[in-house]
Amino acid sequence: MQSTNTESRKGPPNDSKVKLTLGRYVKRQNGVPLGASGSLSNMLIRAFGARGFDRFWTHWNPIFSFYLGKYIFHPASQVMPVSIALVITFTANGLLHDAVTMAVRHEPAWFFTPWFLIMGVMAAIHRSVPVRYATFPFGMRALINTLHIAVALIYPLWLHLS
Repeated sequence: MQSTNTESRKGPPNDSKVKLTLGRYVKRQNGVPLGASGSLSNMLIRAFGARGFDRFWTHWNPIFSFYLGKYIFHPASQVMPVSIALVITFTANGLLHDAVTMAVRHEPAWFFTPWFLIMGVMAAIHRSVPVRYATFPFGMRALINTLHIAVALIYPLWLHLS
């Protein structure tokens, strides 16, 4: 969910900035242009193979991530600590998911908000205390990232089922 409106241009040391567009962001996150063949598999491999749980989210759903970064994370991180902005962004994402669920079901649904809040806290912790597993084989990184998602899911499932 890290996104800024600008990125440093590689090249001369003039440190000029170039606007980060959705297309550039998706290509940077997936390694292939928006809508290109292999986009989904690249996203899954990069997300599950991420070197840390906080990095998982920079590859997961890059289109949605771009807009969450642009309209929530980046503005919030300008006025508060990045870890708080990250938790707020995850919580807002959960609220959006719950809003869609409520619109479809026509009844209250508060499942995604607590789940995403917990994942946001986990991502913020990983960002603050960099726990990296880049040297682990892909399967181990995928398992660790999946376990983070599953552990965060326990409390919302308990709330939902009780």
